[in-house]
Amino acid sequence: KPIITTPKFETALYGDAPTVQMSVTFDEENDSVCIFALNCDRNEDMQLSLDLRSFGNIKIVEHVVLDGEDLYATNTFDNPENIKPRNMELPKDDNNTYDICLPKTSWNMIIFSTR
Repeated sequence: KPIITTPKFETALYGDAPTVQMSVTFDEENDSVCIFALNCDRNEDMQLSLDLRSFGNIKIVEHVVLDGEDLYATNTFDNPENIKPRNMELPKDDNNTYDICLPKTSWNMIIFSTR
């Protein structure tokens, strides 16, 4: 289970909620760790600091982000590429610890290989 320290923000219906929300999966068959992270801050990028030393030899493979200025933007037949995932630059590995930028109001998928 991940340990998350993050600021909170006030929601209209549910009270306080964590600004960064995430889940982590481990795929033993493919030797991979996948982190799904949501940055709910509408104004600021958030830094996600990961300590993955307990996995032994691990390497970041991909960071995919889905974000945009307009939270209500959609794809249409006339503009089917308006909203689409993009690859982010991979951060430097510092002894299996990583500092990863989560853009404001973004969904992120970060994949690591444990091979």
